[in-house]
Amino acid sequence: MNPTVQRSSPSERYQITRKQNFRRQDINQIRHVVFGQRNIQTCNLQQVFTYNIDDMSSDEMPHLILMLQYLSDRLFYNLRRRGLVFYAETSLIEEDNVIAISLEHTANLTTVFKAARDIIKQHYTEKDAWKSGFLDSARGSVIHKWTKKEETIKDLIEQTLQAYLNEIDPQFNRNFVYALAEASIEKVRELAFRILPTFMDSSMTLTSVACNPSMVKQLQEDFKQFDIQLIDYYEAQ
Repeated sequence: MNPTVQRSSPSERYQITRKQNFRRQDINQIRHVVFGQRNIQTCNLQQVFTYNIDDMSSDEMPHLILMLQYLSDRLFYNLRRRGLVFYAETSLIEEDNVIAISLEHTANLTTVFKAARDIIKQHYTEKDAWKSGFLDSARGSVIHKWTKKEETIKDLIEQTLQAYLNEIDPQFNRNFVYALAEASIEKVRELAFRILPTFMDSSMTLTSVACNPSMVKQLQEDFKQFDIQLIDYYEAQ
């Protein structure tokens, strides 16, 4: 009599390890760095802080994504529109579990960074900074981005794979779009008042700046006003 072979499911045999599990934990020694690169004439910056995502399908996620799109629109209107920076946005980097602000291709990073911080601060100190019309515009932008993720069969397959790797429901994108339609300005504002102050805390953020080597020393001096001590990456090696 042949013994019964117990077969485990693929999910039991192949455990998913999410990317953020490989993050370095000893990051307190150098949190803010500047890279001098001879092949660029403008400055780029990305600043992030950890935002642990335990459940992508939580009720908070639509409000978070909507809040970040709203801020990106305000940054674009106030900075890019005035020719101060080529690209500016706030975003959630899901695979790294961080919220980020990105400023790219600016000739005067200190001025642009200060203006971006002022915009962010305004949106966690002033309730009137949140406008229903702007929120609806941001909502439309997010819905367009998320529906575009499944525009083709190839896209749909890729999204299904990503859902498996992130251990979420394959229908997540569609359910998320429905949830966006119900997101309220009150909850978005409440979330902003709770999360956004972290951008002002240099002990909680990580900053990376890339610029021409001739700008490094001046930026190191300028960023002291933000309580950010930029370390020259190449000198630290």
